[in-house]
Amino acid sequence: MPVPPHDEATHARITDDGSPLLDISEAVEQTAQLSAFERVGKAADIACAVAFIASDQSHWISGSFIDAAGEALLG
Repeated sequence: MPVPPHDEATHARITDDGSPLLDISEAVEQTAQLSAFERVGKAADIACAVAFIASDQSHWISGSFIDAAGEALLG
């Protein structure tokens, strides 16, 4: 399965990274619909994924792409 290209606009719409786009309530509402969790991701969501990958509990995981986008990039 090919890795989706990194698109700065798409990244900003999936996770709140301080983008001015997320100052627009309509954009936040539309973006939230991209996620199975019906919300925009927060830094803590990404931090949890990073902490898990850095832990000993992830010792059996191998791969080059971890989707931490609230299921927005699946499909």
